[in-house]
Amino acid sequence: MTATGVDQASPSVLAVANAHIDPVWIWGWQEGMREVQATFQAAVDRLEEFSDLFFTASSASHYAWVEQMDAPLFEKIRALVSAGRWVIVGGEWVEPDCNIPSGESVCRQLLYGQRYFRRAFGRTATIGYNIDSFGHAGSLPQLLLKSGLEAYVMMRPQEHEKHIPSALFSWVGTDGSRVLTYRIPFSYNSGHPTGGQSGGGVERELVRHRAEELSALSASEQVPFMLFFGIGDHGGGPTRAAIDEVRLLRDEAGLGVTFGDPERYFGTFSNRRGGGIPEVGGDLHMHAVGCYSVVSSIKADNARAESALVAAEKLAALSSLLSGEVLDVGRALETAWRHVLFNQFHDSLGGTCTPEAFSDLAQFHGHALAMADEVTTRATQLMAAQVNTWVSGAERVDRFRSAYPYVDHFPAPVVVFNPLSWAVRVPLTLPHHSSAVTDERGEVVPVQPVGSGEATRYSHHSLVMADLPAFGYRVYFLQDPGLSNDLGSGAVSDATEMGTNDWSLSNGAVAVVVDKAKGGITALSGAGRDRWLSHEPVRPVVVDDPSDTWSHGVVSYDADERECELLGIRRVEEGPLRTTLRLAYSWGRSRLYEDVSVYADLGYVDILVRLDWHERHKLVKLVIPMAMDEPAAAVGLPYGAISRPTNGHEEVFQHWVDVYDADGGLACLSDIAYGYDLADGRLRVTLVRSPRYADHNSPWSTEDELDSPATDQGWHTFRLRLLPHSGSWAEAGIPRAAVEHCTAFPAVTETWHHGPLPARLSALDVVPSQVAVPVVKRAEDGTGWVLRLWETGGGACEASVHIPALGQTWAGTMRAHEVKTLLFPDDRARAITEVNIPELAQVPTTAMR
Repeated sequence: MTATGVDQASPSVLAVANAHIDPVWIWGWQEGMREVQATFQAAVDRLEEFSDLFFTASSASHYAWVEQMDAPLFEKIRALVSAGRWVIVGGEWVEPDCNIPSGESVCRQLLYGQRYFRRAFGRTATIGYNIDSFGHAGSLPQLLLKSGLEAYVMMRPQEHEKHIPSALFSWVGTDGSRVLTYRIPFSYNSGHPTGGQSGGGVERELVRHRAEELSALSASEQVPFMLFFGIGDHGGGPTRAAIDEVRLLRDEAGLGVTFGDPERYFGTFSNRRGGGIPEVGGDLHMHAVGCYSVVSSIKADNARAESALVAAEKLAALSSLLSGEVLDVGRALETAWRHVLFNQFHDSLGGTCTPEAFSDLAQFHGHALAMADEVTTRATQLMAAQVNTWVSGAERVDRFRSAYPYVDHFPAPVVVFNPLSWAVRVPLTLPHHSSAVTDERGEVVPVQPVGSGEATRYSHHSLVMADLPAFGYRVYFLQDPGLSNDLGSGAVSDATEMGTNDWSLSNGAVAVVVDKAKGGITALSGAGRDRWLSHEPVRPVVVDDPSDTWSHGVVSYDADERECELLGIRRVEEGPLRTTLRLAYSWGRSRLYEDVSVYADLGYVDILVRLDWHERHKLVKLVIPMAMDEPAAAVGLPYGAISRPTNGHEEVFQHWVDVYDADGGLACLSDIAYGYDLADGRLRVTLVRSPRYADHNSPWSTEDELDSPATDQGWHTFRLRLLPHSGSWAEAGIPRAAVEHCTAFPAVTETWHHGPLPARLSALDVVPSQVAVPVVKRAEDGTGWVLRLWETGGGACEASVHIPALGQTWAGTMRAHEVKTLLFPDDRARAITEVNIPELAQVPTTAMR
């Protein structure tokens, strides 16, 4: 194979000195911070010693640590960057997991990483760089290109895990974007600290062997290769021994070895997207499948923080747009985002660190969640105070300024906010007991008392079905529970015991049968189809899992399924809005509770799983058997979607997987479960795994549960939703449904007052429905408002976005799966423009492909 556009006079092997550093792994982040400083000092020393050497390093967070802790060292690095000898790559805050983080988290990695590099060094990275991440979602090429990254370097999956025809290939993303990509042969490491410090003979031999093999491959394939060398993971960098060996190789005729870096390597290609270079489409998977379902606590905190920070930022923007005074929260939210992004490092979010490391990382998530809550509270209360919540006659109430509800039997106003860019109908629990609820027009809204979880004042809270406008709010009024009235009954969903074995739940939109003898849901109908499930029940099963934390070498968890014991089924809720059955299971010392809920008029079934887990070397899957012949599957990606084979391999999905045939599909939405397999129509969602912490296929001297703890012990909560639909997943709006499923809708209990804002408001108008606006924020340079648009349905469309408060409208074309970042300038004389994700350059009007 000959790649056109390659300068044939270029060296055949570029030796890339690097140091991949895990800032946290089987050590704490504090030790990682010190190791970064020591490694960067060592790299500077080598560059000063060897004038022909270049050094490559990623991760803006590492540079930020050095800038904070060692100003003289940082200035030396700055000078070397300016001289072109220290090469910045990656453009991200860390080298993250590339499957679990949301699409917006990927954008924030690139936003804050690239902007840091521009501020600190006057330039940004041009090469993407995730050399130890365990897999790479097929939606990433577009996001890389729209962040100023022209090429990409990765290593996993390796050839035994995924065949790729050449180390150099064109990676084609789900939207059609193409980014030239290099998969590192062998490894990014060339030794361990002990080998490098004991003369380096082993390392020198290794470098020579790899260089000779790559030189031969270069001659065969007529493309250059990169040889990565240096001591990494716990730091170290290029050793004198390895440098000396490369210099000897450089002087040997016929090998064509020289020092280089990824920028120089990709610079040898005059045509970066075509000319004989093989194409590889979609996901780059799969390595370490166990990482997507181990240590669920960090995955839960990550998902909560991602959603909370995006919502807080949007609600702060909404408050600013409505008041005309910008709520200054940018710096606080950036700090919170940086904590979340740091925790997305592939070993952290992948669940492969030590218990002590995870304990420290939980503090970062705690800070981010607290900051998001503070910003959300400020923004929503500032808006609620300006909303007209006046009730006729309230002037007679002595304490009408109090937010305590039901003063003198007057209804309590509650302002409910929707951060999403589309209108929603959602079941919502309001934080007080009420006999009835009315909306801003005085019309009755059905209400159902639900348990409050406390016994001091309110034994019940109020469940309502809230219809909320897009990117806005609505006022509801809670009536005094002490008053007797018959306001609101609504459509009834009931739980009916059917003979000895069965319970049924139905609401007119969906119907569910739970079989006591079989131990789970055995029937589901809806969306014009009588039977979505086979007669095998939806139920939890336990599978033996002797693999390590990463599940190295595992393709699927195919050991025998062990049935949990069904302890009983009981009805725990029944009312006009929601009816719930609780199934209780046991396995060994563990207990699992499954609440199956159906809501009035809503066409889905919620499954709330609460698991108290106390097992080792086992995993739990929830089996969902489909009644479909030869079904296909599609899954959510970070700002994207992709079709997947149904071969039973363990895979990763982001918040939704849809199993479908020609007549429709059954989507499973998930908040924090990310692993699944699918074969013969049986979808199995992986809930928890319990290997030993940080077990890298190592022998252990003890199975003591204290000295050698297993992961995921104790309580876990998972929220799953089964959503049947006609048509395709795109026509059914499954990506938006998954976002709704993970979104909180904050409410502010108010008092009675006049205000300039109406009792119901929408601040954004977006068409068509397949276009979502996941981000509304101030521009990083403070010159306007930034909106991120995402085409969710996989089809090109003409779209428009109108912001009434600004009197501005954008209209244009969205490609399938496209993500656009639009700047609405404060200066109305300037046009609305598309900018790149770091907001550092305008994107050309031609489609970036």
